[in-house]
Parts: sequence; C-alpha cells; structure tokens
Amino acid sequence: AAGEGRAEGAGGMKAPVGVAVALLACTLGAGGAWEGRLQRRRDVRETKRGAAPWVRLRPRVVCFGDSLTEYGQFGWVSDLGVWFGRKADVMNRGFAGYTSRMAAAMLDVIQHDAPSLLIVFYGTNDAAMDGHVQHVPIAEYKSNLERIVTWARHANPQMDLLLVTPPPVYDRRYREHCISKGAADLVRDNARARTYAEACKDVGRRMSVATLDLWTALGGEWEDDERAPFFTDGLHFTKQGNHAVFREVSGIIASSFKHWNPSTMRRQMPLWNDVDAVEPNNTFWQIPAVA
Repeated sequence: AAGEGRAEGAGGMKAPVGVAVALLACTLGAGGAWEGRLQRRRDVRETKRGAAPWVRLRPRVVCFGDSLTEYGQFGWVSDLGVWFGRKADVMNRGFAGYTSRMAAAMLDVIQHDAPSLLIVFYGTNDAAMDGHVQHVPIAEYKSNLERIVTWARHANPQMDLLLVTPPPVYDRRYREHCISKGAADLVRDNARARTYAEACKDVGRRMSVATLDLWTALGGEWEDDERAPFFTDGLHFTKQGNHAVFREVSGIIASSFKHWNPSTMRRQMPLWNDVDAVEPNNTFWQIPAVA
C-alpha cells in the first residue's frame, strides 16, 4: 500500500515498517508491565517494612579522632563493635596526626556517615609543644570542640555526643621514643596533656555534653612508670591500654545514654532459629499483631 514502506531484514527479507513498530511497542509494553510489577512488589515490601519488627537500619556510632582512634581498629574501636554486635554499626573515623583544627574543617565528611552517636576524641596532637607544626593553642582547641558540638546539634538534634579527653603521656618511654627518632626535644608531655584534658572537660560542662576524663582514668596523676602497661611508645595504646579505653568508653556510654546500652537494644534481624527456614519472609515481613 502506498506510504506503508518496508524494512530490510536478515537475508534480504522485507517486513512492513508497521509490523516492526508494533513488535517494538509490544516489547516496551511488556517491559513496562514487568517494571510495574516490580515496583508494586517493592511498594508492598516497603509498606510491610514500616511495620516489621526486625527489618530496620542499625544506628551508627562514629568514632572521630586521631591516631589513637585510627589504630583502635584492632583495639578499643573494634571492641565497641563486638559490644554492640548486631545492634549498632561502629565506624572508625580516626585520622593519624590530625588535630582539632583539621577535624573542625572536615565535618561534612562526618555528616555523610550520619552518626546517631558521635564520639569525639581529639587533643593529643593539639597539645604538642609551642612551635611544633601540630600545636593548636588551647583557646583554639576549645573553640574547635565547641564548633564540632554546635555543628552536630544543628546537623541532627537527636544525635548523641561524647567527648573524650586526651589521655596521659608516659613521659619516660615517650622521651626514649623521641631520642630513638633523633628528636632533640620532647614534642609532648603529661603536664600539657593534663591542660588540654581540663580544657576538654570545660567544654563538656559548659555545653552539657557527656565527657570521659581519659587522662585521669589511665593514671594521669600516678607515678610515671605506673602508666607503663597502657602505652607502647609513651603515647599510643598497648593491648592493655586499648582494653582500658574500651572499658571506660563503654562504661560512660551505658551510664550516660540508657538507650545505647546493648543489653536493652534490639538486634537487627532475629536469631537464625527464630526464622521460618522454609519461608523466611513469613518471619522477616510479618506484620505485628495490633492489640
């Protein structure tokens, strides 16, 4: 017929253009119908998910600090992950060598992690001696902590906060470490660590933020050699030191934030022997009975 036209096919066969268009429309229609069925299925699951007792995202605990946090990936931070188990995700956001000045400039990175509990552990590098590249004056250190707290409360008013003071320094071992590295002078000492710990506590008091006094907890007031079990080089934690930090951090979390106590938190997903082994969805997507 005039105006119908023909499309060249394999082997020289020709088919009317109208037939080809119809076939294409059929294929697209089927694809659209399939996508529609998938979307309806997703909608049903989303509806059920809102009422399901098990299927939910875990809250996030973000540990934000310097090397004492970063190296805690095999120490106190990983211990927190075990402690929370399937009830919360613990994220290590430790950055070796960082100061509170650097931390306050990278809060958008932390916001991306969407913490429900933010543990802020800075001050050890800030407390470096005057003139050292890592030194941050104590007034600025306090201002940086205040900025972090203010940002967190603005980003998510429901976010829980915990400040951790810098720990003590095991002076004798740290001095030996500095000499072995060819340093002429000490970069840090316990007396300066105490000053920054007090500054951190002051910020916590003024801004009503739970604060862990790690300087005192790890023997800041003890004789120098009594701190030996906690530190490798006088600054970073031994296995025993990491365990002590975990004990202190978990203790103040359990006492200051009752809803963060793992003993009262619901785990994500039921235990395996509570799942219908033949039809798991009968367990995962069940709608709880309404009294």
